[in-house]
Amino acid sequence: MQLSIIDNNIVEEKKGELLVSSIIIAENVNYEHQSVIRLINNYKDSFRELRPIDLKSSGINGKSDYKTWYELDENQVTFLLQLMKNNKITVNFKLSLTKAFSTMKKQIENKKLPTPLETAKMLVQVLEEKEALLLTNQALTKQNTILMHTNDLYTATEIAKEVGLRSANLLNKELNSKKIQYKVNGSWVFYSKYADLGYTSIKQHILENGKAIYDRKFTQTGRDFILKLFEV
Repeated sequence: MQLSIIDNNIVEEKKGELLVSSIIIAENVNYEHQSVIRLINNYKDSFRELRPIDLKSSGINGKSDYKTWYELDENQVTFLLQLMKNNKITVNFKLSLTKAFSTMKKQIENKKLPTPLETAKMLVQVLEEKEALLLTNQALTKQNTILMHTNDLYTATEIAKEVGLRSANLLNKELNSKKIQYKVNGSWVFYSKYADLGYTSIKQHILENGKAIYDRKFTQTGRDFILKLFEV
């Protein structure tokens, strides 16, 4: 009785290859299996040009359960059937085998294609990764901007203009009235509450007469503090 190729999964997938056992082929073309083995052995070099081929075995040699067989891919099966005599059984088997290989190929392709749910999950993952990357880039841009501005220094005159005052003197007086700074030996210094917040950068300069003078400028952090203070 001839087997049904598709119903019995005669074409098997092994390590990414679609293969048919020589035992199955013999059963479906009404050949003795040893005759099929001999036919393959007679043209083994030709079969090996299509794909490496080795005799498989199971059981213990000499025991009743011992058997050997070849596993052939689609091209090798086609070549083997061409070596056999054409009759109705062989032709029907060729047709069934062609359908079986086609069915298995479609099944493999369907396995590779993601389901709608898998596609949706992948899309969500891509969007999440894209959003995370965007947020990271924005954070880096902001950080780089802050670092760049941190190195900038501003004179009291520059900041005074930004807050709508006519001079640095007026700005210093306003900061004094708000209990932010006071004057010591002719120089403005911050109260202890603000002294260690990095609002100013002070450089000492020694004049030719040996007198030391101090050049105070506001940092970006100090500028931001004053602008916020004046609600600019």
